[in-house]
Amino acid sequence: MRLAQTPPAHMAVERFVTRVEQCLGGGAPPGQLATDEAARTTHAVLAALALRLSPRDRRCLAAELPEPLAAELDRIEIDDGPPAADTVGRVARELGIDRAIAARRVACVLCTLHETVRPAVRSALPADLDALAT
Repeated sequence: MRLAQTPPAHMAVERFVTRVEQCLGGGAPPGQLATDEAARTTHAVLAALALRLSPRDRRCLAAELPEPLAAELDRIEIDDGPPAADTVGRVARELGIDRAIAARRVACVLCTLHETVRPAVRSALPADLDALAT
């Protein structure tokens, strides 16, 4: 599931979302643009991941993301949804999709993150999700 080339640091949010869209295969629900669906997916996955990171790790990740995505990490609040450790469940709930589709979407955002951020920042991402990003 690896994407072809490594992007430069601090890529534009549009490019980040486009890479997620390419990984997803461009599919979207009827009446929704594939780019919009990739953006929704990106936001949902980052929100779920942020709940699992320490404040320091969250800041390190934010420093390597495009500004609109970085700003979102600062605004994440814990809600009464699935446990924070259930990243796939949180994404499924947020997007209104089943767990299998949510797992695929989490994998696409993780793959994009793995190719976008430095190894030291990647190593702070939840280890149990590594299998999804390969």
